[in-house]
Amino acid sequence: MVDATEGDEPPSGGNPAPNQSSNWCKCGRRRDMPTEVENKCCRFGNLKCLTQTDAFVDLCLNANILGVNMRIREDELAEEDRTNANYRHYAYRNYVYWRFGRLDKGQRMVIIPSCVLSVRGRFPAADSIYTGFIPGENLPA
Repeated sequence: MVDATEGDEPPSGGNPAPNQSSNWCKCGRRRDMPTEVENKCCRFGNLKCLTQTDAFVDLCLNANILGVNMRIREDELAEEDRTNANYRHYAYRNYVYWRFGRLDKGQRMVIIPSCVLSVRGRFPAADSIYTGFIPGENLPA
């Protein structure tokens, strides 16, 4: 992944369609996010966006896999009747484990916009209000 500050700045304004990539996006599916630190690309280049891979679809968008993850953790926060918020949480959790491994306490990693938007599209919030990225204590520069 590449931080937006390492390449060209993303344009200001609304969210363009996925195909309208900027110079800092290499996969062609980038969308602007609310904060600069969130504007990252998977850098799959001429291949395909990370979100188009079987691994991403299986690990982050498959409700059966996410449901098993919830049961393994016996998560008291996950309601008996699973909500889309529960699925989003576990989709992001799976993504982080898959891409970065286990993180130390307080460490957070930015999830690429195409992943965030794919997860939100699969498990939308009824009110379309999302928390977004919250930096941890040990966010890498």
